Amino acid sequence: MKVCFFGVHNGKPVKKYTLEKNGMSASVIDYGATVVSIKTRDKYGVYVDVVLGYDTLEEYENNGGYLGASIGRVANRVANAGFTYNGVRYELYDNDNGNSLHGGKEGFDKKVWNSYVEGDAVVMNYTSEDGEEGYFGTLSVTATFFIDDDNGFHIVYNAVTDSESAVNLTNHTYFNLNGHGGGSICGHEMKINSSCITSIDENLVPFGEFLSVEHTPFDFRSFKTIGRDISLECEQLEIAGGYDHNFVLDEKDGMLAAETIGERSGIKMQTFTNQNGLQFYGGNFITPVAGKGGTRYDFREGFCLEAQSFPNALNVENFGEPVLRYGEVYENEIIYRFSTDEEK
Repeated sequence: MKVCFFGVHNGKPVKKYTLEKNGMSASVIDYGATVVSIKTRDKYGVYVDVVLGYDTLEEYENNGGYLGASIGRVANRVANAGFTYNGVRYELYDNDNGNSLHGGKEGFDKKVWNSYVEGDAVVMNYTSEDGEEGYFGTLSVTATFFIDDDNGFHIVYNAVTDSESAVNLTNHTYFNLNGHGGGSICGHEMKINSSCITSIDENLVPFGEFLSVEHTPFDFRSFKTIGRDISLECEQLEIAGGYDHNFVLDEKDGMLAAETIGERSGIKMQTFTNQNGLQFYGGNFITPVAGKGGTRYDFREGFCLEAQSFPNALNVENFGEPVLRYGEVYENEIIYRFSTDEEK
């Protein structure tokens, strides 16, 4: 494993770790516990970096989009920037048109985590104190990154609390399986093991309604290109400007949630998770920005598959209460496994 200096944030040094196994590699930094690169072989035998990112710490600090970041304390949107728990109203930071998004003003993506090497893995720790960003309880989080023997890149989040804490963690890596800067992802083929989504309101927030994917643009139960139905007349698509929705995962043997194939590279990515929700975001809000190597990223040039519990569950009773209690251990395990289409 390679470890190098990546910069300084608020007086704290930031390190980059590069994991390598079977020719595959992945790089992560301890600013935001952020994935900056994953390189894997395409159908021609060429190694391709399939992750959107930046070359410098300053770019990660100043550019939006949460590229590659670990998200917390509560991922996705919390309606009206607040919630009520046990009769107490908790006010959060409004950073998304009246909502609190991805942890607030300075979520976990903007923190320098403690980090170290443990065997073939990189382990990062961050402790969020009681009251940080308006949330109750002290939450101690660990993120573990490693590559397995079958080209699977693992991200495992664990958390414990000293009392009670709201928690919903995820990772916000943007992928383009033709290579970062590889153009639109609308030609990618995708399959999601989901029969329904959680509908969103005009502020992109789920409010408790479940919508069947059957006969809608959200039916990815069989492979289709991301762009095939993205322009169809559909209120849910119009609200989000495309796909930016939580897919309710069907219960199946194993943890397979989604499969995606780059139409030019032949790179196939399987997404596994132990969570009940998968936010599929199609890069609708990517604005022109220079990424790694000066490569230009633009509208719909990356997609995210964010494994998490249901968004806005703090305000929606039938979504399941996202609260961790003393003595319990939160775990969110995400695996992105790579092969080539010819190996299907």
